[in-house]
Amino acid sequence: FLLLLRGVQPPQPRPLDKHTPSGEKLAQHAAAQWESILLCVVNPAAWVELASQKEEPYNLPEKLLVPAGLLDLQRVPRDDDDEEELGGDSDWFWAMTRAGAHFVLQELSAQVWLILQVYISDDERKLSFL
Repeated sequence: FLLLLRGVQPPQPRPLDKHTPSGEKLAQHAAAQWESILLCVVNPAAWVELASQKEEPYNLPEKLLVPAGLLDLQRVPRDDDDEEELGGDSDWFWAMTRAGAHFVLQELSAQVWLILQVYISDDERKLSFL
């Protein structure tokens, strides 16, 4: 405000170039990314299949949703497995937790806040050695 009184003009925004996405494109991209997160919570197997088709898949369950408590890795013994036998062949899969079920029923703002908290705390953990 004081700068305006002294006659100093605020800097003008840079003109958009051909690579700058419009607000509408950004909103569409954000919505698609959020739908991907919700798909991963509700149906992790479908998400894993979709992610495997990408060139550089991001391990969303392991890096973000497990630390948030939304998914957990579950062991399912194969038919020929003896329940008592340790170390037998088994299949592992991602499964939604109770917290994950609660998460998908929350409002968008609460969902975003939880994901941001986990993401920031993970970065803080990575930088804690400094």
